[in-house]
Amino acid sequence: MHADADSQAPRSGRRRSRRRWGGLLTFELLLVVPIWLALLGAALEFGTVLIVRQQLLAASRDGARVAALGGDLEDVRQAVRRALGPGRLPGAAIYVRMFDEQGRPLAPGETVEVWVRLPVAQAAPNFLSLIGASLPKGDLVARTAMRKE
Repeated sequence: MHADADSQAPRSGRRRSRRRWGGLLTFELLLVVPIWLALLGAALEFGTVLIVRQQLLAASRDGARVAALGGDLEDVRQAVRRALGPGRLPGAAIYVRMFDEQGRPLAPGETVEVWVRLPVAQAAPNFLSLIGASLPKGDLVARTAMRKE
C-alpha cells in the first residue's frame, strides 16, 4: 500500500500544475478578449464611416454632374437620392447651390455645388458603446463643385 501512495503523489502535483495554468489562461483571456473586441468594434466603425463617406461623395458628385448639365433642383436631389440608395443614407441632408443671390439660375461657366451631410450617428452603428466610448458627435460632409455647362 505504501507503493500506491508514492505513485499517487506525482499525479496530484501535475493536476495542481494543470489547474494553475488553466486558471492563468482563463485570467489572461478575461483580460485580453475585451481589448480585442474593442479593437474589432473600433475597426468596424471606422471602416463603416469610411464607406459611408465614399457613398456621400459619390452622391454629391452625381448631383453636381446633373446640376452642371442644366438639371433643375428636383433632378439634382433625385440623382443624389438614387446614388445614396436604400437604407440609412437617404436621411442625408442635400444642399444645392445652383442659383445666384436673386434666385436666378447660374450662368454657364459658373460653379454649382452640391453638399451632402449626414450625422455620424446615422452613418455607423456604435459598437464602442459597449465599452463606454463612441464616435465623436458631428456630421460627415461631402461637397462637389463643378462648372456649369
